[in-house]
Amino acid sequence: SNETRPILDGLALLARQHHAAIVIVRHMTKGSGGKAIHRAIGGVDLSAVERCELQVGELEDEERVMTHCKTNIGPIGQSLGFVIEEEQFRWTGPSDITSSDLAKGDAENRKEIDKAVAYLEEKLANGPMPVKMLEEGTSIHPRTLRRGSKKLGVIKTRFSESGPWSWALRRGE
Repeated sequence: SNETRPILDGLALLARQHHAAIVIVRHMTKGSGGKAIHRAIGGVDLSAVERCELQVGELEDEERVMTHCKTNIGPIGQSLGFVIEEEQFRWTGPSDITSSDLAKGDAENRKEIDKAVAYLEEKLANGPMPVKMLEEGTSIHPRTLRRGSKKLGVIKTRFSESGPWSWALRRGE
């Protein structure tokens, strides 16, 4: 902290004088668990002075995402998915993955999603169910249920424009 703070203060002064943004690229530790903001290499002092911190990561299903894990200048923004195919980068749109998901690591995320898949298979075995009932019947986070439904290939229908959503298992697959 004693060595880092004067350098960061100097960078902040330089940015103010020149109306510029300073971008610092750091790597994440290899371990999982804990808060996402503490997983960046370089100490918590950098996170403490930053106005905004974004994280980029990939989960086991090769879903890549840029998440917003800290801000001093407004609300946390929506995570955005992306792919890199044949040496080309392409945004895939909003993502349900959060910086906390990235911090948990692949094994813990996979376990939670597998739990959601098993729950959905059991609940939807006898036919479609309203999403509200599925969410109220479990302690599994709604975001994890959505990710489990995606992995399972759940059919999502709405019988009217403003009606409730129902989910059903694909039959014959």
